[in-house]
Order: sequence, then C-alpha cells, then structure tokens
Amino acid sequence: MNINVGGWDRFLRIVMGITLIFVALRLFRPTLWLLGLSMLYTGVYRSCPLYRLIGFHTSAVIPGFSVSRTGLFK
Repeated sequence: MNINVGGWDRFLRIVMGITLIFVALRLFRPTLWLLGLSMLYTGVYRSCPLYRLIGFHTSAVIPGFSVSRTGLFK
C-alpha cells in the first residue's frame, strides 16, 4: 500500500468522512454515506487511488514507499 495522503489532507479527509457518514445516516442518503466512507478510508489508510493515478502526494513520506499491514501507522 503506497502512502500518498498526509498532513492536513489526511486530517480533513477523516473529519469530512465522519461528518458525511453522520449526515448521510441522518438524511438517509446512501450516496453521501459511500462518499464519507471512501474519504474516511483514504484518510485512515493514507492511500488515495486517484492521487496514485495522477502521481500526486501530500505526505512527507517518499512517493512509492510501501508499508506492510503491521506498520501502517509508523
């Protein structure tokens, strides 16, 4: 898994993901729920497939650096 999300981008993805999930559950909107879940996932695991496709990264980690399942948050 390549790390390409970090710093404020990661923080905003997690906060917005949680917020969208709560709003979606309150308004019964499955589209918002899926969007919130994907934002939360990319923030927690620090990997965004779209960033990987366009070669963009916001993390301090060297692009292309991979981590194992046991070392996700190191």
